[in-house]
Amino acid sequence: MKHKNILLNHMFRYFLGFLLIFICSVSVALVASKVIEKYILERSELKVQEGIKKIQETFTKLDLITQIISKNEAFTMIAYQNGAIPKERVTKLKTANRLFNEVGLTTESSPYMFALFQNNDIYLSNSQSSFDFNKYYNQFLSLQITENTAFNSDQLKNFLFEQHVNHKKIIPLNSSSYIYNGKQQVLNSPLLYLSQYNSGTHPLYVICYLLDKNYIIRQILMPEFKDNSFLKVVDSKTGENILEYGEIPMEIIKLENRQKTNTHYTIANINEKLQWKVVIGIPRSFIYEQLQPVQHILYLFLIAGLLLVVGLTIYFSFYRYRKLKQVLFAFSNMETNTLNEETSDEYRLLLDRISYLNNQRNRYRQDAEQLIYQNEAILLEHLIISGIRTAEERSVFERCFKKQPEFFCVALVQLQEKNYPAQEAITLEMVNFFQNQHNKRFANVYTGISDEIFLFEIDPQNASNVTEIEALFHKLIRDITAKYHVTVHVGISAIGTDITNINKCYEQARQMVQAQYRYTNENIIMAYDISLNALYENPVNLDFLNRLYHLLLCGQKEDAIIEIVKLENYFIRMPYLYEIQKEQVYYTIRNTLYSAWLNLNCKDRFEKIIPQFDKTIDNNEYFGCFKKAICHLDDFIMNNKKSQNEELKLKIIEYLHVNYHNPELSAYSVSREMGISEKYLFSFIKEQTGETFANYLLSIRIEKAKEYLSNKTLSNEKIAALTGFGSVNTFYRNFKSQMGVSPKVYQEKNNSSSYDLLYDSIK
Repeated sequence: MKHKNILLNHMFRYFLGFLLIFICSVSVALVASKVIEKYILERSELKVQEGIKKIQETFTKLDLITQIISKNEAFTMIAYQNGAIPKERVTKLKTANRLFNEVGLTTESSPYMFALFQNNDIYLSNSQSSFDFNKYYNQFLSLQITENTAFNSDQLKNFLFEQHVNHKKIIPLNSSSYIYNGKQQVLNSPLLYLSQYNSGTHPLYVICYLLDKNYIIRQILMPEFKDNSFLKVVDSKTGENILEYGEIPMEIIKLENRQKTNTHYTIANINEKLQWKVVIGIPRSFIYEQLQPVQHILYLFLIAGLLLVVGLTIYFSFYRYRKLKQVLFAFSNMETNTLNEETSDEYRLLLDRISYLNNQRNRYRQDAEQLIYQNEAILLEHLIISGIRTAEERSVFERCFKKQPEFFCVALVQLQEKNYPAQEAITLEMVNFFQNQHNKRFANVYTGISDEIFLFEIDPQNASNVTEIEALFHKLIRDITAKYHVTVHVGISAIGTDITNINKCYEQARQMVQAQYRYTNENIIMAYDISLNALYENPVNLDFLNRLYHLLLCGQKEDAIIEIVKLENYFIRMPYLYEIQKEQVYYTIRNTLYSAWLNLNCKDRFEKIIPQFDKTIDNNEYFGCFKKAICHLDDFIMNNKKSQNEELKLKIIEYLHVNYHNPELSAYSVSREMGISEKYLFSFIKEQTGETFANYLLSIRIEKAKEYLSNKTLSNEKIAALTGFGSVNTFYRNFKSQMGVSPKVYQEKNNSSSYDLLYDSIK
């Protein structure tokens, strides 16, 4: 192979590579010019939108001014005045004129405003006022609708009221002339805004606002290209022209947004509320001016880039050729019987020579690396499954996993098809997936027949659950199933915080996989109950404290101790959580016990039962103090309860015997009167009398009813009212259910027995 061909090959390759880079750079510059053009158009669109919005706000402000004027007493009097205004009401005209002058100062967008009335010839403006609009018109005010149309005062007045009735807000004028502050002002092509506050079929007045055309133009057009641009505003419904500015091309209103003409880019905007279609033209010359610096840079870049391509091609071609030539000469004395000397590719020739030298060494290195990797995988699998017990095993784990994670979880992936031919490809795809998707460290080891163990490091900020890992597996398994048509079961452990318990996490993941054995044809991803391992979840919450406090006050010692035992077992399972929250939990429960202590007026000193917090206190002593305090508090309640129960019993029974006649008497009213809870009243009556509250009250009322039935003068209605039954039907039903007979039968039988007893005594 000739060295000249090698040099030419190098030159061709480098030239082609640099040329491609240069073409890409030129493309970037062209895109930049397009971006600038797009920016100018977007900025113009935004200016149009903001301008229309400001014009809309101006019209709203003018309507608000009209509303203020319409509610003025003097203005209202003038609006309803028929014919000439009386002399005694001339002051009303002055007041209204002064109002116009004051509000006219707030309308920056309208230099002149005036009002005309249907029932009279009065004229009001923010400059002068007049009793006779016919005389005032053409002297102090003149409006020309079109170039060839000039109205007199009556025609103008009728025209304005007609437009007002038709709800037309904007009237384009050819010109206007008015006197303001003693000076004549002339506006060319102004707009006349008719406020629609008092619109109707028969309006009494019309209030008009003159708008300068330049005000509208300033709001919509950017000042940078205002002189070379154009603007056209038409009614979007009727198509009538409202405003024109600049040299407007033919058929411009039919153009859409961002269309090009020979000289302009068009921007079109339709506002539904104003019923305007606004079309502006951005001079293409303006855009070209903005792009000139970019174009100059582009031309400079083109020339310099071509020169640089040629220069770099020559330099790198000779540099690489010289180095390659030296290498080929170094290999020229080798015995390379198996090499192909006839190849025309210099890189192939060089590669064959280097491969010949390194083939054996690379093979030995690959074998050694494979053995190291397999050994680390076996060690990691053993540590994950069996657990970490010694400092040496901890050191081995850290060497295999490259660090000691603060938070971690274990996932067990099981393929349902045993000896699946693509198992290695699936494993490789899973590893690649987690390398791209999981932003923390992870490791994977092969175990069993078709299982793969994954160990994930968890971000401390997201160490509350494994939701993120579970979501990644859902996405991964869905892709694997679609690609390889294999069913996968995944078990994910809870969050681990100490690598000595890593085997427990593995066991959790294995249990989750075993729980899925029935679903052989369905992908299942199941995570262990995360809530048991959540660091942030403090079991001593408000519900726990309220429940404990209620149990203490009710003297339910066994239930209160059960709550403490549950909490103790929780911290035994999670010693790290105990150490973190020990002091907080201690004072929280201590304060709850102390509150119950004070509420029950316990005489013993609280400090003797539960001492102050000590950091060295262990778990058993910690909860033993609480159990001891609960037992002590329960003993006090039971001793105090015995002395109070008899007194409370007599008090309740006396209250029931006194108030049994009240139909509103209930457990709620009695409990409030006694100062106890309704629930406690139920249990207390049951304990003391052996009957429920309702049955005990019913027995009192029945006994009283039997006494009243001995009196023949009392009717059943009267007896029902006296005994608190409320109605005869209720009395009848309850009496028969208790006595077995109706009140009437009982009364007859009772009176007959009394008569026989009396007869026998006389005899």
